Amino acid sequence: MRVVLESINDELATLIPDDGSGAIVIGKRRLPEFVQVGDVLEVTFRLEESTQSIELIEQLVGETEKRKARIKSKREKLKNRKN
Repeated sequence: MRVVLESINDELATLIPDDGSGAIVIGKRRLPEFVQVGDVLEVTFRLEESTQSIELIEQLVGETEKRKARIKSKREKLKNRKN
């Protein structure tokens, strides 16, 4: 599941899934090194005895850059739009 790192506060991090499901709050120690708010991550879950837990969190640098470029382009278009 792809998520965006929404915030890091004290010892917790909030992840927002692309699929629109509810926010995921995890301990910030579970995050990969050097991630920043706004980064796109891939979260892999595992199912154990009907309980879902996070198995792996990977940083998707290319996807993060692609999304930032798309947002920048949209901002520029809005900024340059004639009223």
